[in-house]
Amino acid sequence: MNNITDLSVYSLDVISNGGGSLNPSEYVLSGSANAGDDILVYRVGTGSSSATFFSDYFGTCYSNFEVLIPSGSSFPGGNGDDPVALFLNNQIIDSLTYLGNPILSGAFPGDPYDDSWAHKDSNGVWQFGGKDCDNDGTYTVDSSNCPYPFCIVSPTTPPTPGNLTFTAIMDLTTPTGSSTSGRALMFTANQNISDLSTYGFGSAQNGGGSDGEEYTFPSISINAGQHVIVCRDSTALSNYFNGCLEQFPASLYPNLIIESSTEPTGNGNDAYELFFNGNVIETFGDIVHSYGTGGFTDLPWAYRGSLGLERYSCIKCR
Repeated sequence: MNNITDLSVYSLDVISNGGGSLNPSEYVLSGSANAGDDILVYRVGTGSSSATFFSDYFGTCYSNFEVLIPSGSSFPGGNGDDPVALFLNNQIIDSLTYLGNPILSGAFPGDPYDDSWAHKDSNGVWQFGGKDCDNDGTYTVDSSNCPYPFCIVSPTTPPTPGNLTFTAIMDLTTPTGSSTSGRALMFTANQNISDLSTYGFGSAQNGGGSDGEEYTFPSISINAGQHVIVCRDSTALSNYFNGCLEQFPASLYPNLIIESSTEPTGNGNDAYELFFNGNVIETFGDIVHSYGTGGFTDLPWAYRGSLGLERYSCIKCR
């Protein structure tokens, strides 16, 4: 961009748990920067190695930061689930958010950059390393399980937590009378996914353990925050939802609805597994427990709330 002779017109605010109000005075930058410079604002703790922690961690990559701003011992004060705002003359101009949500909409579910990182790629899309992906005890980017993208030529996207997650499991009763027309699974993309076919799922029926990947998604791309619904009868399901299945209220994108003649196969007493490149990355339920009809299984749906907890009740569109 342009040379900046006075960085003090810019400021940062880490919004704890995504609540309260924005504070453009939380931390004001200082110094100057040239066009194209990368600026590292870093906290210095009280430990004996704190002053050199980032230079030790980044190693040879540390020199890629042209401007270094040690911010003292209290800023940044957030953790891996907090949004961050950038201000110019007290007006917000950019922010770190998650799943397309507004900046003041609560903490990020799943702590996506706790013991990890968030990085905006060349397309302007925030990428997240995933919780604990850098928690390997070595304290160096060279041996990290997910090296910071700024330090590598071709960063890889870590599969855990996956960029696609379970959101809802359905075994509804629809007016068609068919026992399968109300079966559906809903997933949510946590990041942009260029090839959905790296993911798949399978049911573990009647507590008999894993049956492996029984369905592989088509080779298509989806956007961060977009929902994917795999169902047996899209017409019956759309009628059941009375018109809101195609795009839920407040969703940024239309839902991607995929009708399958064979999947999902599970019913109200079966667990499910989500796969990434053939490996299980998430499980709903216990694949070796037969739930019968007395557990969550005699309710028509399960839904993951904002805290990652599974909820069971009767489904409604609001």
